[in-house]
Amino acid sequence: MENSDEWVGMRALYDFANGNEAMQAEFDAAGVTYMTNYTTGPIQLICKSPKAGVADLEGVKVRASGPYGKALAALGADVQSMGQGEVYQALDSGLIECNQNYYYSIKAYKQYEVAKHVIELDWGQNMAFGIFMNQAVWEGLSDTDKAVLNEVNSDFIDHMARIMIDDLEKDKAQMIEGIDGHAISVSVFSEADRAKLLAAGREQVDAWVADANAEGHDGDAMLADYQSAIDRHAAELASKGYPWNR
Repeated sequence: MENSDEWVGMRALYDFANGNEAMQAEFDAAGVTYMTNYTTGPIQLICKSPKAGVADLEGVKVRASGPYGKALAALGADVQSMGQGEVYQALDSGLIECNQNYYYSIKAYKQYEVAKHVIELDWGQNMAFGIFMNQAVWEGLSDTDKAVLNEVNSDFIDHMARIMIDDLEKDKAQMIEGIDGHAISVSVFSEADRAKLLAAGREQVDAWVADANAEGHDGDAMLADYQSAIDRHAAELASKGYPWNR
């Protein structure tokens, strides 16, 4: 999805998971109760050499995962699969040229030591991190305890988003300034190339809708429900700012 704002994304998914009947049915079938969720934050690309646009990814070995890997492959990249713990050595040795990652994770894994160029894609985010409680345990709680947890579940969205947004800027600034003599440069693709990324991502969203429809869900309605939540909270952000700044 196009949205890369952590607060908008988490708040939208929170509404969607709590309000969408198909999602509720899936949770019931799994015997769990949805509490809240978090996110990876915006998707970026760190590379050993500069990349001016999508054309520069043609044939390049890029470590990527999930729908992002499929989208990058469709754009011509030679997509490799490995865990982040293996990426440092792979970048250092030249086994891969680029890695799909996030600013805080680039810093945590010290990938800035072996790759100096970050392309700030802000290419959506991975929202697939739900926090759940066993449904039987949930049903055994008192109404008072449920009300307290529901309040905390909602507050967690704002708390986590604020931490991620603030820390992302700090991590980015530190790596640009340099850590132990290692500094990154940050560039962005043109609007035309960003549109190509979003179009490739949209193909993966459309594939998800087709799979959901094939499984007997109304995938189009689910997507519309989620997009509506994104639009609603994006509009709230634009008019009121983040909750912690009001």
